[in-house]
Amino acid sequence: MEVQLLALVAQTVIMAVLAVVAVHFWFCPTDINKMEGNVVDSDGNENENFRDVEESAGNEIDEEEIDESEDSRKDFASFTPDEEQKRIYMEEMWEMAKEQRKNEEMKDMNKKLEIKLMDAREMELLRKMTTESERQMTAICKGAQDQWFGIIEACKHSVYVNNLNLGTSRKELKDHFASCGTITTIEFCKDTVNYRFIGMSSARIEFIDISAKLKALDLTGTLLKGNKIDVTNVPAPIARYRSRRLCYRWFNNRQY
Repeated sequence: MEVQLLALVAQTVIMAVLAVVAVHFWFCPTDINKMEGNVVDSDGNENENFRDVEESAGNEIDEEEIDESEDSRKDFASFTPDEEQKRIYMEEMWEMAKEQRKNEEMKDMNKKLEIKLMDAREMELLRKMTTESERQMTAICKGAQDQWFGIIEACKHSVYVNNLNLGTSRKELKDHFASCGTITTIEFCKDTVNYRFIGMSSARIEFIDISAKLKALDLTGTLLKGNKIDVTNVPAPIARYRSRRLCYRWFNNRQY
C-alpha cells in the first residue's frame, strides 16, 4: 500500500514538472531560440575548435618547415665563410686589375707626353738650327756682296758686267748702257775688308727700273774697248792669289 502511494506521488510530481515545463516553453519561445542558438553556437564552437586544431596542425607543420629552413640556413651558414672569402678575393683581384689598368693608362699617357715633348724639343732645336743657318747664310751672302761691291740695297735693278778691259772707265760704261735706261749707280769690284779695288774687270750697274735691267741683259756679247763683255744677274768670282811676302821673308832669313 505504501509502495503504491509512493509511486502515485512520484507520478504526480513528474506530471507536475512536465506541466510546468510545457507551460514555460509555451509562454517563453525565446528561450528555445536561445537554446537553439546555444546549440548552433556549440556547433560553431566545435567548428571553430576544429579550425583551431587544423591551424595548430598547420602551425606545427610551418614550425617544422621553419625548423628545416633554419637547419638549411645553418648548413648554408657553415659554407658562408668560404664563399665570403672567395667574394672578397674576387673583389680584391678586380680592384688590382683596375689599378693595373689605370697604371698602364697612366704609363701610356706619360709615354705620349714624352713623345710630344721630344717632338717639340726637336722642332725647337730644328727651328734654332734653321734660324742659325739662315743667319749664317745671310751673313755670308752679305759679306760676299760687301766683298764684291759693298752694300747692295737694290740688287733687283742691277746687272753685273764681266770681262771688262782694265782701262774701262765709269763714263764709258755709262755711255755703253745709256740706251737701256736711266743709270743710278756704277761700281767696280773692290775688297771691302782692305777697301781697295781688285782690278777693273767686273762692275755693277744699277738702273732705275727693271725694264732697263732687262734691256741691259740683251747687251751681253757686245764689244767694249776691244773686249766682249758678259752681262749677267750674278757677279763673276774673284781670282784668289797668295802673297809672296812670307816666301821672301823666309828667303831673306835663310842662313847660309
